[in-house]
Amino acid sequence: MPHLDPVTIVCLVGATLCGVLYPRASRRVWWIDQDGDGVTARRVCGFFGLLCAFILVLKVTGRLGR
Repeated sequence: MPHLDPVTIVCLVGATLCGVLYPRASRRVWWIDQDGDGVTARRVCGFFGLLCAFILVLKVTGRLGR
C-alpha cells in the first residue's frame, strides 16, 4: 500500500476523473496549435489523465520520492 500523501491522492482522483470524463468530453476544436492540430477538450482531458497516471505510477513504485 503506497503512502497516501496529497500528491498520491490528487493523482488518483485526477486519473480517475479524467478517465471517466474522457469519453464524454467535447470534440469541438478550441484552437489550432502551431503544428496545425486542433486542440479539443477530449485531448486536454486525455493529456491530464495520462499525466496523473504517470505520476501515480512513479509514486507507487517509489521512484518519485516518499
